[in-house]
Amino acid sequence: MTKQRERFRAIRREEVTDDYLEEALGSIELGFDSEAAFHLIEYFHECFKADAPFSRHVFDKFIRMAFEKIVEQGWSADQAFGLALRRGKYERESNTARDLSGAAYMMYLMDRGCTWLDARGAAANLLFDDGKGDKAMENAYKQHKEALRTLTPDELRALLPDGAQL
Repeated sequence: MTKQRERFRAIRREEVTDDYLEEALGSIELGFDSEAAFHLIEYFHECFKADAPFSRHVFDKFIRMAFEKIVEQGWSADQAFGLALRRGKYERESNTARDLSGAAYMMYLMDRGCTWLDARGAAANLLFDDGKGDKAMENAYKQHKEALRTLTPDELRALLPDGAQL
């Protein structure tokens, strides 16, 4: 038995609230959350096995969501029920803070006379290893430049990444 399943077995069916079930379902609807998906499935299985009452509203919503993904979008059952990611997808950590600070650094350097290409390269070299990151910094700048233009020089400096040469 995996640690994940051991953790779920520690939660007794009688202790599960409708709010908890709604939260788990919301987590599945918003994106991949295999723990929440497994917990919901196990909860309903335990209720069926014990012929115990269960949250019919959450069950119906969960089944409708999964069936729609299977029938209308061609997902596998594991993907539709939230147990597996769709092919080519994987959990990514957020790069927002990195992108914002890199774009701020690019703007800071350009305000001081650097060319766009040199600023992009400096930000990429600071935030990425092995000369990678030029495209990421290019996209970050495109995404954040309008918001960054509204900042004062002091506010812009506050966003600069650690190690930025001023």
